[in-house]
Amino acid sequence: MRRTSGSGRRGAVIIETALVAPLLLVIVFGIVEMAFLKKDDAALASLVRAGGRTAASALADHREQSHQPSEFCAPPACSVENAPELADAAATAIVHSDARLSKDAIDELWVYKANAKGYPGKADSTGFRSCVNACVVYRWSPEHRTFEYVSGSWLADDISACVDSQDSVGIYLKATHEFHTGLFSRGVDITDHAVFSFDSTGPTSCSARVGGGADTVRTDSVR
Repeated sequence: MRRTSGSGRRGAVIIETALVAPLLLVIVFGIVEMAFLKKDDAALASLVRAGGRTAASALADHREQSHQPSEFCAPPACSVENAPELADAAATAIVHSDARLSKDAIDELWVYKANAKGYPGKADSTGFRSCVNACVVYRWSPEHRTFEYVSGSWLADDISACVDSQDSVGIYLKATHEFHTGLFSRGVDITDHAVFSFDSTGPTSCSARVGGGADTVRTDSVR
């Protein structure tokens, strides 16, 4: 009887372990995956801020500088007129940023004129469904290790740094976070955007020099 009782207890422990161990592994792997996801999400936010601050502050005179040759824009697909220098400056800053996110994880970069709610498009727009007017889209090319212009336009001469009609530049990045264990899915989209305002030195001067920008809106999302 004693042997039977001892064998029964050992058998029950084995069964319980077999049932609980997979659940514990899933929980542990889930914690690990969430840690990596949060790391990439924070790195993406860092890239957005690097691009936004550069776009808002790098240009001594946005109208004059906007007509300089673009590193990421090749005719006839686009020109310096529809992909202004500030968009190029944002892309350059992101390329050279040391944020701990593989650039190959980046899918899209939007540089846009932000409405009052911090989004591209009309005043009542609250999402990132379309980037056509006053909005430029770049896509990361793993082959060339750089951004490439895709679509959209933002006429350089339409960008205003006047105190009485000051524009704001928005930066939107979309990337793919790949799960390491593969238990949950292959990956998930992560996005981040921020808005920066131009500093103007004159009360009403439309040729004011662009100074350091201050981020006014920040939204993180994971889909």
